[in-house]
Amino acid sequence: PNISMDSGLNTVIQSSPSAIDLNGRWTTASGLNITVRDGEVTGGPGTGYKEFITVSNGGRRVEMHVPEEDYVYWALLSGRGSLNWNDGDVWSRAVDCVWQPWAIFGACGGPCPQGMQQRRRDFEYLQENGGA
Repeated sequence: PNISMDSGLNTVIQSSPSAIDLNGRWTTASGLNITVRDGEVTGGPGTGYKEFITVSNGGRRVEMHVPEEDYVYWALLSGRGSLNWNDGDVWSRAVDCVWQPWAIFGACGGPCPQGMQQRRRDFEYLQENGGA
């Protein structure tokens, strides 16, 4: 994270990139396909839909100011694949499961043949919304 000091306010300001990457294809509750790329939200070809979002809380909170409506919508991320907006809309995307790296070999947790060891690995996160 980037950390700076505002001496006028005697406060520490910390900013960091989104811990959860929101880039990619999303589908709204009404079936509109949209793409999020580095804070820009666009609709499919020919839709003319384009808005900008700001991301905070490690990717868990999103705000989108819509100038035509003079309104700021906000959403909370549920898991990694559902943005739940304050107007009741839900954007979703498929999220594939991701494994953590294998742990180092170690002693067995139960009886093992002599000379055998075991290792394990866990999920980093599970699939959501039809991901693999």
